[in-house]
Amino acid sequence: MVRTLFLFFYLFVFSSNLFSITNESDFKHKFIWNLTKGKRIESVKTADVEFYQNGLLSRKYEERNIIDLTAYAEAPKGGFRVQGVFKVFRREEGEELFRLEEKYDSDFIINTNGRYTVMRQYFMPNVRHVPTFPEIEIALSESWVAESEELIKVGDGVNITMQLAPEYTFSKLVVDEEGHTNAIINYNIVIDKDLVQSGIKGIDYPERIYGFNYGQYEWDTKLNIPVGQSEKYQVLYGYGRDHNYASLQYKMNIESTYKIYDTVTLDEADDMQDKMTEELFNNNGIEVDTVPEGLVLRLGEILFDVNSNRLRDDSKESLDAAINAIKKYYPDREIIVEGHTDITGDNEYNKDLSERRSKTVADYIGPNLEHDKLSYKGYGSTKPVTSNRTPAERQKNRRVDIIIKLR
Repeated sequence: MVRTLFLFFYLFVFSSNLFSITNESDFKHKFIWNLTKGKRIESVKTADVEFYQNGLLSRKYEERNIIDLTAYAEAPKGGFRVQGVFKVFRREEGEELFRLEEKYDSDFIINTNGRYTVMRQYFMPNVRHVPTFPEIEIALSESWVAESEELIKVGDGVNITMQLAPEYTFSKLVVDEEGHTNAIINYNIVIDKDLVQSGIKGIDYPERIYGFNYGQYEWDTKLNIPVGQSEKYQVLYGYGRDHNYASLQYKMNIESTYKIYDTVTLDEADDMQDKMTEELFNNNGIEVDTVPEGLVLRLGEILFDVNSNRLRDDSKESLDAAINAIKKYYPDREIIVEGHTDITGDNEYNKDLSERRSKTVADYIGPNLEHDKLSYKGYGSTKPVTSNRTPAERQKNRRVDIIIKLR
């Protein structure tokens, strides 16, 4: 059936401590995307998901999308070129941790009016040109319509592209706790795609897609950057005779947060590595290294007995030291725990063992962090740090990595 991602590229955080401005009748504003070259934008989007099959609720879970984008060049016609990664995490009902499920690289342009230019090879962002602003000033209570586009993955087939027409209204002004005057923009998007009529057919394709997405944005009118978003989203996929007229439906309440960081240079990353190595000097079981994402704390077999995912009592001191170092230097950064094995043994067993070990470590450090931007994943023997020719090399590959996301 349909396999789809609900990654909506909005860089917003919902703010509840706001009050309305009383004298706003003459207010007008020209909305733009005012990105800053050299800055990294981290957007965290969390959705409570209900999944229905043929009208019956079959699954409840949380989906989280973390988007890291760096504005690295100005675009020729205005705006910025950004490069980064879109990640998908899921947490089943009753679970404490998010599991990293999928990862997508992207490189595209965000124009000042909100239009995207995305090269054909990139799936993300799969919702494009939202929000798009007129090229003129907008008065309070004024509305506008701007075209947008959504891409949906369907199995291994060609992506479905839906043309949409969001309706926007500049509804009011508010002032936040820091004294910033922010605009509240309501929006509504109706989804109605008849694939049969459009000539789009495939063995796993639905015949019709219907739904809606509505909510509000909060926009800083001085800095011209988004600062808040909250939304509700529903979509239904209707199938034809070949699938016994089945239906699949997703219902979501979605909240987003974002944070902007300075770009970390290679020299700065080396300095951070030296500082963290000095901090953990007395913990011989931890090796500090740099990776494309940032810093990694490598913990070898000090954690577990052979073929076990139960933490050894004598390993907890090292883990505590790692937690304290993270909280001291990087208290708000995303943390990814990865499990790895050597090449001996069955591949499926190694994958499962590495998954269980990474989850055990994430379970241990999670309650001690000051946020929940924590996930885990097991890779088995697919990501060695050295060859597997000698016992010493194989031992080095049997490890758990704690990645501190800096890029």
